[in-house]
Parts: sequence; C-alpha cells; structure tokens
Amino acid sequence: MCAGALLTKRAITSTEKSAAAAAVLHTIGVLSNAILNVHATGLITIRLINYRRLIITCVGRNTDVSYSNDMVGILLESAAINVPVTIAVAVGLGLRARFGSIIVPVAVASQAFASILIIHRVAIGRAFDQRQEEELSQLLWSRDTSLEPGEVNLDSLPSRARATPGTRDL
Repeated sequence: MCAGALLTKRAITSTEKSAAAAAVLHTIGVLSNAILNVHATGLITIRLINYRRLIITCVGRNTDVSYSNDMVGILLESAAINVPVTIAVAVGLGLRARFGSIIVPVAVASQAFASILIIHRVAIGRAFDQRQEEELSQLLWSRDTSLEPGEVNLDSLPSRARATPGTRDL
C-alpha cells in the first residue's frame, strides 16, 4: 500500500513538472511570436521608408510615394492588433494566471484577424485605384466626345508624346 502511494505521489509530481514545463514552453513560444512580429514589422517599415527616400531623391519631391506610407500603415495596424494580445497571453501564461489560458484563443483569433485586415486593406486599395483609373479615363474620353474609347486625341498630348517612334521632336 505504501508503494502505491509513493508511485501515485511520484506520478502527480511528474505531471505537475510536465505541466509547468509545458506552460514555460508555451510562454516562450508566444513571446517569440510577438518579438518576431515586431521585428518583421520594423524591418519592413524601415525598408519601405528607405525605398521612399530613394524614390524622392531620384525622381524629385513631386513624386507620389503615398503608397509606401499606406503599406507602412497596413503593417502597423496589423502589428497593433496582434502584439498587445500576444503579450497579454505571454504574461498570463508566465504568471500561470487563469486569464492566460482563457485569452489564448483570442490571441489565435487576433492573428487571423490581423491577416484578414491586411487582405481587406489591399483589396480596398486596389478597388480604389481601379475606380480612380476608370474615372480618369472617362474624364479623358468626355473631353473629346468625337473619340471612341481607346482612340487618342494627338492634339491634346504634349509634343514629345506626338512624336513618331522614328523621329525626334526638338
């Protein structure tokens, strides 16, 4: 009977150690997720800002580089959703508090939501660009109603655009 009690106590102690080790590993995994997310967002943001500066330097200040600002905004929004929730999970798991276990599904859902937010923002941006392109093309066609869609009024173009491929317009 004593041997059975000792074996049971050993099994319980071993299970508690396994649970503690699992909690520590889970906390490390969640923290590394947050750190990698912040690191990747930071690196991509720095790269986009450097690219923006390069374009402005090469082409000039009048160049529209707002698309790089939009991409940085999308990345920061995604990280702003994911990272705080992930840190809350890591703190909860590290302290072995109940809210850490309760909030784990929220962290998983927030990662999915952050991905969907990126896809949504890209889709809206493309739809906006397409709508803007259609409005500009309709505006150009309405300027000269004698033209069919696809035709170009050469008189409305700058002299360089009117030059034929084999000639130069000085």
